[in-house]
Amino acid sequence: MKIKKSSLKLNNYKSTLSMSIPFILSLCIAFALFCSSMLGLQVFGISLNKIGLLPLELYGLYYIFHVKKGKIQGNRYIKAFIILYMIQIIGSILSLAFRDYISFLEWEDRLVNNAVQYLFIYFPIAFFVFSYSNKKALFSSFKSIMIKICRFHAIYVLIQFVLWNTISINITDILINQMFSHIFGSYGVAYGNTGTQIFLRITGLNSDAAFLSILMLIGYCFDKNKVYKILYFASTIFAVSRVGMFSIAMLMCIEVFLYLVKHRHGIKQKVIIRSFIGVVILLFPVIVVYNNSPSVQNYIDLLFGRILTIFNSDADIYGTGRHMSYPFLSIYSWFFDLNIIERLIGVGIRTEGLVLNHSQYIASFFDFNRTMLTSAWAIECDFASILLGNGIIGMLVYLYLYIQLIKSKDMSLILLGIGLLVFGIMYDVFISTIVQTTLIFIFAYRGDMLCTKKQVQSH
Repeated sequence: MKIKKSSLKLNNYKSTLSMSIPFILSLCIAFALFCSSMLGLQVFGISLNKIGLLPLELYGLYYIFHVKKGKIQGNRYIKAFIILYMIQIIGSILSLAFRDYISFLEWEDRLVNNAVQYLFIYFPIAFFVFSYSNKKALFSSFKSIMIKICRFHAIYVLIQFVLWNTISINITDILINQMFSHIFGSYGVAYGNTGTQIFLRITGLNSDAAFLSILMLIGYCFDKNKVYKILYFASTIFAVSRVGMFSIAMLMCIEVFLYLVKHRHGIKQKVIIRSFIGVVILLFPVIVVYNNSPSVQNYIDLLFGRILTIFNSDADIYGTGRHMSYPFLSIYSWFFDLNIIERLIGVGIRTEGLVLNHSQYIASFFDFNRTMLTSAWAIECDFASILLGNGIIGMLVYLYLYIQLIKSKDMSLILLGIGLLVFGIMYDVFISTIVQTTLIFIFAYRGDMLCTKKQVQSH
């Protein structure tokens, strides 16, 4: 019996060990994801998004050259990332050489930044993750850390919303701009005026509501906790992010539909009663607060007003409504405003908006704002941004990766693929650090599992 117990303990220890990764690597992943989850913060003028990746990159280089002895491995998906990153680099360099947009602010800086970050940051990280021997443990650690970070941001957003609508304190403004005295840069506070009073778009530790929403979308797909799922959706409401609300609401509808299909032969009465009670518990405090708080009334009225403009570009010429027209404009520009090479690899991401500027047809009716006329700008739509920025090759890679997510048997990945695809129609998030990092970890693990499955079937 003693031998069996000791043997059982040893097997459990080995099993636990096989599902774990070095503590330092866990810290590097946590630091990278946490820094990547906060858009707009800087240290000494350098984006915190990129600084956060450096420890993970250094660990990866150590692993590749010391452990793997310079041998880079990968599955079939690594080819997609190599193609995508090479396009980013080559397209940016060719635009610098042959495009003359020097009169636009930040044009050169953005293209140089593209080439540098993909060559010296994303490439090493992708090679490391795809070469790591225990991808299952690596992905498990990544997913666990990502869920914790998403929960942290959701809770922080809730606190920010409550403090602002009760005692008019913006905790982020105090934390970033006052307590840390602009060490992390000047945080742009998203105040607005509805005509009756000042309101605050609750974006947490992010300077952009849509970026917060993409974080909440990832959390919604990975997290199994229903309370947090509701909080992720609520966070997009607090941020008044139409694209975030629409995307997560759509995923909710898909989950409800699949549940009804699965239980089409009869849903237990307990489930119906429990669901009804849950809805009442959620709506009751909202109704009470709405009737007693002018601030919340104003907030909800604004919210519904913005939702109604999602598919109305005339009512919202600078927001999500106009983003819906970008795919059509980009297709026209791809055909008539790019040369053959640019149609293949694009003009460089985050500067592709200038193609629309120089299109005589589009310029004749499109309402460019002041920034668009003076600075390099990115089109706030993944489809348009990638088609013009990375060409048709980049577009094929983009669609390939998302279709692979949707084709997987893991419901969290299916929802993520659908959510990112829909989100990308109304905003540009594919090239964001948090999305790129997430995709690298997912496909390194998914490809490894497919290889293992094929090996088992062959035997």
